[in-house]
Amino acid sequence: MQYLLLLLVAVLFLVALWRPAMTIVVIVVMFPLETLLQASFPFFDANSWAFNLAVLGLTVLTIVRRWLAKEPIGRMMLTAPAVLAWAFYVWCYLSATWSMKENALLGLTVSALPYHLLFLVLAPLLIHRLDEIDVLGRGVLYVGLVVTLLMVANPQFSMDAERFGVSFEGGGRSNPLQIGTLGGTVMLIAALTSLQRGSVPWIAFRSFAVVLGAGLTLLSGSRGQMLAAVLVIFALFPVSFQLKSLRGWAAAAAATVVVGIGMY
Repeated sequence: MQYLLLLLVAVLFLVALWRPAMTIVVIVVMFPLETLLQASFPFFDANSWAFNLAVLGLTVLTIVRRWLAKEPIGRMMLTAPAVLAWAFYVWCYLSATWSMKENALLGLTVSALPYHLLFLVLAPLLIHRLDEIDVLGRGVLYVGLVVTLLMVANPQFSMDAERFGVSFEGGGRSNPLQIGTLGGTVMLIAALTSLQRGSVPWIAFRSFAVVLGAGLTLLSGSRGQMLAAVLVIFALFPVSFQLKSLRGWAAAAAATVVVGIGMY
């Protein structure tokens, strides 16, 4: 299991150097991969910053390689989704000023600044064509599903306080929100993938990914992530599948709500 995990990380890093969209895939699965590394290797358990620093280095190196190759950089920085993401984070920062525990929240916010820099500034520099978004989505689905399977198969994956998580050799335990977010992300990407690939094996694969992602989210006790995933699927389903009639949208919405309530 340990060698398989190291092989996965090595392959991801090598592919990401030549396919910048895959670098964002690494960023998306960074925290779950960090959890697995901490559970498998004492070094990463004692130095939780090491893998995050490696991902930052990979991102910077990919941007530099793209710049040296005179490839376009930053075309997606001023798109509507990017601006909305920045506005959301600015609002979060401002809301800290009227929090009941302002000092504590500001401290947590400042400590998270390097991650926000990675997510909001560096990551968008890696995408400059819409077709790379498709590579990103498929990459998150495939890699996220592999990481999910490695998470469930890990010997340290167990229940504690009615929540499944991964125990570390040093006595710590994984953050359930990281596991829940991984499951919710896999569930989202699988559910909203276009049906252009409408073959039976592809539909079966997507269905398996949805069930596995939803199951991991529920096992981790992350009901908020589960509810958020269902709501996002509900909101984006008509756009993803290009539903043109109100009846089609209502049927899809009803099915999403029923499945979501059942899983919740």
